[in-house]
Amino acid sequence: MAGSLFGRTDRTLREKNKMFRKHKHRKGEFMKSLLFAGLMCSAFTVFSGEMIISPQEWQFWGNAPAGVCPVVTEQTYSAVCTSRNVLLTVKDLDSFEAEENPLMTFSITLPENSRTMFHCYWATLSEPRMHENRSFHQVLIGTGKPQLCTVNLAGHPGYRGTIRAIRIDPAALRGESVPFSLGDVVIGDDLQGFSIHPASWGKPLQVRNYSVTDDCIRLEPGGKLPQLIARLPLPFEAARYKKFSFELKLPEGANPVGKLYWSNGKTSFSETRSIHWKTVADGNFHKIELELSLNPEWRGAVDALRLDLIRGKVPAAGTVEFRNAGFSR
Repeated sequence: MAGSLFGRTDRTLREKNKMFRKHKHRKGEFMKSLLFAGLMCSAFTVFSGEMIISPQEWQFWGNAPAGVCPVVTEQTYSAVCTSRNVLLTVKDLDSFEAEENPLMTFSITLPENSRTMFHCYWATLSEPRMHENRSFHQVLIGTGKPQLCTVNLAGHPGYRGTIRAIRIDPAALRGESVPFSLGDVVIGDDLQGFSIHPASWGKPLQVRNYSVTDDCIRLEPGGKLPQLIARLPLPFEAARYKKFSFELKLPEGANPVGKLYWSNGKTSFSETRSIHWKTVADGNFHKIELELSLNPEWRGAVDALRLDLIRGKVPAAGTVEFRNAGFSR
């Protein structure tokens, strides 16, 4: 991509979308040198760069609750999903090469504590029908605020060839009707790596007063080993990325030592698949960068992460903050 997704907010996506509303496709190094010129003919297939699908480009199909119609603005596409099909398809999608554009980032707002199963399907020039083999799904739990999600499709066996159509099915769980607002959907390369957004860290352990915003996680240690766990929607190949970085704020008095673990789905977290760090506990943010390639067990497919934010002495009071986590190549 022309810019890193680390810490990106939906506002950033909207600003970029305004600039590329008419010429929304960018190609490779040529477009990186013309980032703000935006002069690009959209008839080309996108081989590398970034494509933005704005809310106005979705076509609604399926079963909406009686009397409820989609509302489309420049910022969001808002509708109500049920346990039945509510399908969004792109009205006019220029084709692009899957292998060169493996990252999908989108912003979605769901009511607090609601649950949906976010499905995404695609069709290619050689395989023009939507199929489960060319799809991914992810359970989303609403926060009442916009959530930014990134899905890395680089390791998906069905994500290949020239993509010609995309469909999204935001299906509600438990048979309920759930309103949603979908912002810009960005598809692009992973040359700058990819981020793990705060909403992806969905299983905190030994913490209290846990809260998530679009760019930060805040918590208070509730035990001797406060942890965050991220179950990724799709596994990715470890060899593709060498570093993991994030920013961490620890209260004074905390032991400034932590650890990152990873799992490949077949085995649980273990000490052999981990790497530790040491930072400063002074109530300020500090950037931590881990050289994953130094561990010989950083290999294969990775589908889950665990962060031990503090190991050892836990302060009696104070807030831990965590933000801007992501992998780089």
